[in-house]
Amino acid sequence: ETAWLLALTTNPDFRNAGIGTSLFRAMVDLFRQRGVRSLFLTVAEDNAPAIHLYRDKFLFEVVRTEPNYFGDGEPRLVMEYRFAED
Repeated sequence: ETAWLLALTTNPDFRNAGIGTSLFRAMVDLFRQRGVRSLFLTVAEDNAPAIHLYRDKFLFEVVRTEPNYFGDGEPRLVMEYRFAED
């Protein structure tokens, strides 16, 4: 019932064209169909475009900060999306 998104990126030449949003929507729909209840991901604290995508478009919430996620001084925000009960 829990899933983690480990990576999502688009080619820099095609950013801001809705590709990331479309990919993400398709992935969320797939997880929903498979019975996932919570989807987690991490994002760099200074990655404003990704945070905007996850928080403002997809309603993820920051649930904690991991100060050394990738080693000393490499913090990440842990974000969660909770699927609505059907």
